[in-house]
Amino acid sequence: MSGINLIMSGINPIMSGINLIMSGINLIMSGINPIMSGVNLIMPGINLIAYVAHPLMRSISRSKGCPSP
Repeated sequence: MSGINLIMSGINPIMSGINLIMSGINLIMSGINPIMSGVNLIMPGINLIAYVAHPLMRSISRSKGCPSP
């Protein structure tokens, strides 16, 4: 029985450590969620800018005499 008690008393700190790590991961994840939703909002804007800028860049490069990409 004393062996089992030693094992159990060894497991308790490990379990509390795992719980701390898990709560830390949960905090990080809850921090990432708003960032991800912000990125999702920004991405269509970036796509729109790229869509508008691509012909502009081609016309600028043509006017400079560079070969068009």
